[in-house]
Amino acid sequence: MKSLLLLFSIFNGCIQNLQAKPPTDPKPLSWNITQTNGPSLLTDNDGNPVMVLQYLMSNREYDVKVFKNDCANSSSVPALFYEDSFSNMMGFIDVDVNITIKQADIEASDIWNSTSDLDGSFSFCLSSSLYLTDNKTEENIISQYNAIFNVDVDKRSGFDISGIAIEADGPDVNDDFVVDFEGNVTAYRCDPTTLDPLTVLPPLGPFDVLDICVEETSNENITIDSIIDLTLEQNETYTTFVAIEDGAVKPGYEDVVETSCSGGKCLARIVLINAFFSSGVAYPIDVSGNVLLAFGRRRRLLGLHSYEAGVNEERRLMGNSADFELIINFEQKEGCEEESGLLASLVSLNPFW
Repeated sequence: MKSLLLLFSIFNGCIQNLQAKPPTDPKPLSWNITQTNGPSLLTDNDGNPVMVLQYLMSNREYDVKVFKNDCANSSSVPALFYEDSFSNMMGFIDVDVNITIKQADIEASDIWNSTSDLDGSFSFCLSSSLYLTDNKTEENIISQYNAIFNVDVDKRSGFDISGIAIEADGPDVNDDFVVDFEGNVTAYRCDPTTLDPLTVLPPLGPFDVLDICVEETSNENITIDSIIDLTLEQNETYTTFVAIEDGAVKPGYEDVVETSCSGGKCLARIVLINAFFSSGVAYPIDVSGNVLLAFGRRRRLLGLHSYEAGVNEERRLMGNSADFELIINFEQKEGCEEESGLLASLVSLNPFW
């Protein structure tokens, strides 16, 4: 009895392994479908031509379907079989697709176009989809790759495939789904020209410019699109300076706050108001804020309803913004406590130029 139980456990484990997806989580915001191989032609045991293709897909819920060449109406021909396996690329799966072309079924269908007794052609659409959840409905499709196959057939020596032409525009990504992304947004004092972190932190005093850079460091596909909110707060002196609010520099502060974004990072340049130094003690300043994330090289927005046009495989993705915090510890310049004047006196200084 023990031997039988052990055998059953091993067999059951093998079945589960065959059905399992690769044990790697998909990359955040990765909904990629790419045809990597094929189509190549083989022949099955019954002599039927078989088109063989391979796709590389993000490791998510997926399926592959055959439609008529309008990619909308389903078709029962040609016969379709597909399966997935481990990919060498982390977070992805290889999907092998076999399309079996049976002469009788093709010629009896409405996708067949007979041009003569010796030749003809047929067209169909192969549609690969990635889904948001395991509920594989059209509303849950995130990324879809449609390819139309125009197949020429030579009947002189059988039902031979004489040519295959493929029409494909690349993956189409749903613009309106929501993605929760938890990444790592960090802020640091930086060089305003290179946006690199400062290795030596110079002392700061009233009216000096504090340069802060913000970037996402956990995923190379995620960048910072813009700074939504930015606040400087010094608890010991009860001083708060709201530099940016709701994605814009507060009215009247345009000469003391400047922002720009490039290379996936955002820079904020802030003139430090005199109130941070009025006590004569170099108390730290807490910097906190919120940024809008973007996906990819072309400012794919994660929270707005507009986007810049770009390559086919990149579309806007919607999701959450991200918070950041930074504590500015510095040695106060000598004589800072003797400085006077408030924010109103700063506006006329034009500190950036």
